[in-house]
Amino acid sequence: LCLSLREVAVARKALKERHHILAGMDLVKTKFKFITHRCPSKTGAPVTGRDDSILLVGDWSEWLETHELTPQPDGSHAVEVPVPRGSVHFKFVVNGVWSTSCGYGVSGKFSE
Repeated sequence: LCLSLREVAVARKALKERHHILAGMDLVKTKFKFITHRCPSKTGAPVTGRDDSILLVGDWSEWLETHELTPQPDGSHAVEVPVPRGSVHFKFVVNGVWSTSCGYGVSGKFSE
């Protein structure tokens, strides 16, 4: 992904505005888990184990902010993130590839 300086500036401004909006909302700390050992990746993401780079992104930050997951003793990867109450949309980025985890259902345009 290659962005111009202008695109980076626009993204930073949008993220700053989103953080301001989130600051006024009722947030709940939520644990997200990427399960690597119970199901094959449907997206072809190269999931190989504990050394994978797994990030979480979601609509609460306009898809601009990433959260790094850490390996767990059970073989999964997890992170806790404060998100707005209610339903949120999110995906994982595994070694640079957008992915879903079999631990969560998928819906709408995000199911592909």
